[in-house]
Amino acid sequence: MSETILVTGASAGFGQAICRRLVADGYRVIGSARRIDKLQALQEELGEAFYPPANGCDGSFSGRSCTCQFAKRLGESGCFGIMLAWL
Repeated sequence: MSETILVTGASAGFGQAICRRLVADGYRVIGSARRIDKLQALQEELGEAFYPPANGCDGSFSGRSCTCQFAKRLGESGCFGIMLAWL
């Protein structure tokens, strides 16, 4: 089983490039960002190794419901050892 890495700011720029590289290197990546449409497009590109936020969330996990869905997504993917945050 490969390690899972959480990347924030995954919809564009450095965050998106890092997601691509990590998946290419064999990691599973959970990506978050405010632009859910960009995350869904990235999932189509990267396949099953890339997990966007739960449906109905904007990717920023600002609300309680989205935070709970995010925690569930982490539980489904197993533990993760690294978090990369881009501001």
